[in-house]
Amino acid sequence: MRRLRIAGCTFLVLYLELQLIRWLGAEMKLFSYFKNFVLMAAFAGLGLGCLRPERSEGRRMWLPWCVLALVLVCVSAHTFGLSLLFFPDAGIVQWNGSLASPRLREALERIATSLPLGPSPDALLPFVVGAILIIVYGILGLVAATFYGLGRLLAAAFEGERPLVAYSADIVGSLAGSLLAALGSWFEAPPVVWITVASVVLIALMPPGRRVTAAVALSLAVAAAGYRHMTVPGSYWSPYYHITLSPRPPLRIGDIERSPGGAIDVNHSPFQDFEDLSPEALEAYRASYPPEEVAVLEGIRTRHELPFRLGSALGQVLVLGAGTGNDVAAGLRLGAGKIDAVDIDPTILDIGRHKHPERPYDSPRVTMITDDARAVLGRLAGEPRYDLVVFGTLDSHAAVNALSSLRLEYFVYTVQSFRSALSVLKPDGLLVVAFATGWKHWVTERMVRTLTVASGEPVRVLKLQREPDRSFFIAGPLAARLDWPRLAREHDFVDETATYAAVSIRPATDNWPYLYMDPERLPWVLLGCVALNVALASLALHRLAGKGDPPGPGGRAYAWQMFFMGAGFLLIETKAITEVSLALGATWRVNAVVFGTLLVLILLANLWVLRRPGSDGRLAFGCLLGALLLKWALDPTLAAFAPTPIGRFVTPIISCGPAVFASVIFARLFSASEKSARALGANVVGAVLGGGLEVLAIFTGIRTLELVALTIYATAFVLHVRTLRARAGTPVAVAAVSA
Repeated sequence: MRRLRIAGCTFLVLYLELQLIRWLGAEMKLFSYFKNFVLMAAFAGLGLGCLRPERSEGRRMWLPWCVLALVLVCVSAHTFGLSLLFFPDAGIVQWNGSLASPRLREALERIATSLPLGPSPDALLPFVVGAILIIVYGILGLVAATFYGLGRLLAAAFEGERPLVAYSADIVGSLAGSLLAALGSWFEAPPVVWITVASVVLIALMPPGRRVTAAVALSLAVAAAGYRHMTVPGSYWSPYYHITLSPRPPLRIGDIERSPGGAIDVNHSPFQDFEDLSPEALEAYRASYPPEEVAVLEGIRTRHELPFRLGSALGQVLVLGAGTGNDVAAGLRLGAGKIDAVDIDPTILDIGRHKHPERPYDSPRVTMITDDARAVLGRLAGEPRYDLVVFGTLDSHAAVNALSSLRLEYFVYTVQSFRSALSVLKPDGLLVVAFATGWKHWVTERMVRTLTVASGEPVRVLKLQREPDRSFFIAGPLAARLDWPRLAREHDFVDETATYAAVSIRPATDNWPYLYMDPERLPWVLLGCVALNVALASLALHRLAGKGDPPGPGGRAYAWQMFFMGAGFLLIETKAITEVSLALGATWRVNAVVFGTLLVLILLANLWVLRRPGSDGRLAFGCLLGALLLKWALDPTLAAFAPTPIGRFVTPIISCGPAVFASVIFARLFSASEKSARALGANVVGAVLGGGLEVLAIFTGIRTLELVALTIYATAFVLHVRTLRARAGTPVAVAAVSA
C-alpha cells in the first residue's frame, strides 16, 4: 500500500506539472516562452516539501485550495489582460512584446505626458519591470506552494520504505503520469479533463476525514475549468497550443453562399487567417466590401503568391509551415504540379482541411505531412527533388519542450537547416523564406547572415510595399539569374539587398540558435531572475539539509552531493531531448517518447543496483565523466550525423548514454540513504540549478552544457569521495576494520 501511495504521489506530481506548464503557457504568453520558469518553481516546491515530511494530516488541507487558486489564475488570466504579459527584458524579444518595442515606448510616452511631474518614459521602465515581476513571481510562488504540499505528501509516503524500492515506485508513478499526459495530447483533451484527473488522484491521497473538504475545493476547480471551456467558442487544444477559431460571415458569390474564411488565434494572440483568394472571390469582395478591405485582401494574396511567381518552374514544391493552407492554395492557383505541405500541428492542418474555403488540402496534387519542418528537411537532405522550397512564417508560440526555453522554430532557421533546404533544390530551384521581422532589424540581419553562410552566395532581401514589416529572403541556384528590377515592378516589392550586403552579426546555428537575441543588449533581467531562483533554492537547501548531521548518507555533504546530481541530470536530460529532437523532430510525440525512455532507464538502473549492491560508485562516476567528455568532443560530428538514416537510430543512444551512468550512480547513492525523502528533496532542488544553468547557452552555445554538466558531476564526485573517506575514518568504521 505504501508503494502504491508513492506511485500515486509521483503520478500526480508529474502529471500536474506537465499540464500546468501547458496551461499557464497557453493562458500567459510569457510562460509559453519560458516554460522552465514554471518547471523550476515546481522543482523548488517539490524538493523543499520532501525535505520537510508531512506528519500532521490536518496541514494538508491547504493543498486542494492551492490547486483551485492556480486554476482560477489560468481561467481568468485573459480576462484580466495577463495573456499578453511579456518578460520584461530588452535583450529578449517575444512574439508580443519587449521592453525595447516601439509600441511599449509609445504607451509609456502617453502615460508620462499625463502624469503631473512629466517623467521621461525611461523613468517609468523600472515600474513596468517591477509590476511584471511581481505578477510573475506571485504565480510562480503559487506553483511552488502547490508542489511543496505534494512534496510533503511524497516524503511522508517514503518513510518506512527501503530507499531504492521507494524510488522505483516513484519512477513507476512518474511513467504513468507522463503516459497519461501524452494520451491527453493525442486526444487533444482540454484543461477540464486534466484537472478532473488530477483532482480524483489528489482526493484519493487525502486522509479519509479530509476528503469531503478537498472534494469541495477541487469540484470548484473542475467547474471553473469546465465553464471556461464552454464559454470560449471555437476552442481547440492541440498538443502545442490553445487554438481559437473565428469564422467570418458567409459571402455570396453569384447564387452561392460561401465562407470567405476565418482566423485562428493561438494562446490568445492572432496567428493565421485563412482566406478565399480565388479570382471569383476577389470579384465578390470588390462588389461587397469597402475599398480599404479589398486592398488588404489583395495584399494578402500578393504575399502568399509571391514565392510561386518568382520560380520559373513549379513541378514539385515543398511548403514548410503550411498551416491552414494559404500558401498551398496560392501554389495550386498558380499551377504547381505537386505540393508537399508540412506543419507540426495536426489541429491547425485539420482546421485548414475542413474550414479553408478553397479546400487546398483536398487536392490530389497536395500531400499533407504532420511533422517538424527540420525533421522533414533532415530526411530529404541531399535529394534534389524540388523546384521551389517555401518557408512559411514559422513563428511559433511555444518552446521545444517543457525542460527548455528554446523556441520551437529556433532550429528551423539555422545554418544547418538552410543547408538541408538548399540541398533538396533542383539545379534551377529557388528557396524563399518569408518572415515578419517588423522593427527588429537585427532579426533581418541575422536571417541574411545565416542564409549567406548556409548558401555561400549573396542573399536577396525583398519587402512588400503594402507590408513593410514582412521580409522575403531568397536563395538557391535560380536567384542569381532572375531579373529582379522587372520582378519588383511587376509584384510591388522593394529590393533591399544592398542594405544588408555587409552584415556581420552572429548567424544562428544548431549550437547557437537564438534568432531573436538582440546583439546590442544583454538579457540582464532574465539572468537576474535565474540567479534569484537558484539562490533561493540553494539557501533553502542550506537551511534544511541536515545541519550538524554526521558525514554519512544523511548529512549535509551528502545532501549537497544529491543536489549536484539533480542539477547535472536535468542538464544532460535537456541536452538529450534537444539532440533527439534535431534527429527525429521536435514533435510532442518525440518528446514524450524520449522523456519516457529516460524514466525507463532510471528504473532499469534501480533494478540493476538492487540485484548488484556493494559498489561504492567510483567506477560509475569515472564512466559518466568520460562519457560526457567524449560526447562533448563528438558533438559536432554527432550533429552532422544525426539527420542520416543511421544517425536517427544512433543519435538517441549516444545522447542518452550519460543518463544511464548518472542513473546508476544516483541509484547506488540513494540506496545507502539514511533519510531517503531528504535525499530526494535535495536532488529535486538541485534541478533548479540545472534549469538555471541552461541560460548559459545564450553566451557559450548549447554544446558547452556538456562541459557544465561535467563540472557539476565532478563536484558531486569530489563530495562523494570526501564522504567515503569521512565514513571510513569514523570510530565505528575503524572498529569494524580492526575486528
